[in-house]
Amino acid sequence: MMKKLVIILFAVTLLLGATACGKARQTDPLADNVLTIGTDSDFVPMEYRDKNKALKGFEIDLGNAIAQRMGVRAFWIDTGWNSIFNRMNGGKYDCVMSAINDTTAREQNFAMTDPYFISSIVIVSRKETNEQQADAGGRPAKETIDRAEKLNGRKVGMLKDIKRRDTMTDLQTRYPKIKIKGFSNSAKLFKALKKKKIDNIVVDEAVAITYQKKDPEHLAITSAAINQKAFAIACRKDNSALSEKISRAIADLKADGTYRKLTLKWFGRDMTKDALTQTMQ
Repeated sequence: MMKKLVIILFAVTLLLGATACGKARQTDPLADNVLTIGTDSDFVPMEYRDKNKALKGFEIDLGNAIAQRMGVRAFWIDTGWNSIFNRMNGGKYDCVMSAINDTTAREQNFAMTDPYFISSIVIVSRKETNEQQADAGGRPAKETIDRAEKLNGRKVGMLKDIKRRDTMTDLQTRYPKIKIKGFSNSAKLFKALKKKKIDNIVVDEAVAITYQKKDPEHLAITSAAINQKAFAIACRKDNSALSEKISRAIADLKADGTYRKLTLKWFGRDMTKDALTQTMQ
């Protein structure tokens, strides 16, 4: 009888502790000194799994630095993109950091932080002279493809995931003769360009830099930004206090040089002062 009573009391203690912890996290998500972050590890070089299945990327490094600056540790939860926001709203994690475009709609539905990264959309071409270069139809190129309007009538490869759907739609609306082919991942996209199955690629500069660094003899970024998007971290709408804390941490990391070191590590240049200045051109 005494043994059963001890077991019951122990179970009640655990239940009360879990309830108190849950309430504490609702009031202060950092009460346990952990910032839980949801991400979708399918976007090299922002977040991805290496050959050992370890979570790597610019945003992973930055998220860890943000948490450290806030005096807590980051705990990452890798999840699919389609359910990433619903799971946050359901309390699975405190915020989402996964190359999220800071849009008006998201500002209305979530407590968004200040932007921490300006994602430029650029054109990638095969690195050949005009005399050598030919399009996917075998026609020689007459000029460098350095503006979006010059893509009209050409076969253009893009990643077909939902994050880039607005850019794809914008291009097709502005330039109706453009022939867009979607690819499921970056490796297939860049392979198609080198095999001359497509003429050009339109992709995030972060992705372009990663692949161009791997194969500088054959790949070239031939345009400045033809479009730009600001990335921000999403928190639950009722958690603006956390969003503000994260924004302050981001500002501190830019001020103390940490952000500069991370952008140099991942992209080869200082992006601290990048600003949202370009629209589709």
